[in-house]
Amino acid sequence: MFSRIRFFLILTGLLIGLCASEQGGVLQTRLSLSQCGDMYAPPFARASDAGPRKCGVPAPRSYGPRHKGLGFEILDSESKACFVPDQEYKLLDEIIDAVMKSVKYDPMLIDKQARLDQAQQISKTISNTLTGRGFALYIPTEALSDALIDRNLPGQSERHIFDCDTGSLIF
Repeated sequence: MFSRIRFFLILTGLLIGLCASEQGGVLQTRLSLSQCGDMYAPPFARASDAGPRKCGVPAPRSYGPRHKGLGFEILDSESKACFVPDQEYKLLDEIIDAVMKSVKYDPMLIDKQARLDQAQQISKTISNTLTGRGFALYIPTEALSDALIDRNLPGQSERHIFDCDTGSLIF
């Protein structure tokens, strides 16, 4: 019982210490938790690229995704409310293909450090692939389909917006 109470007291002290700041010689605590967007990292999207996409006109699908996963399920769900063009499904497939070419996943790794190294390599490769495809941070990006829609005009470099919520669906 004593060790559990001691643990929580130490944890509470650490949290207060991490959230404390000194302003004008007075120690103040900030007891809010981090939220998406608390820490910004480039590349940053243009403000003109922001905003939800316009709903497409429902049409029969001419493209069938090659991969499966949560991202495609989310696009299907969003498409029921606001039609998502085939190009967005294709872009998600292209991102997955690029990452799979660069990194080989080995599910048989036993060593904990090797598994961690593999996960970090996959994460870095996804980040580099997104950056290479013109993805840039804009908070908030409301939907995965908003992140995958082209923000560039013909002849311009590829541009997309995303935040930590929509980015997590891609990852």
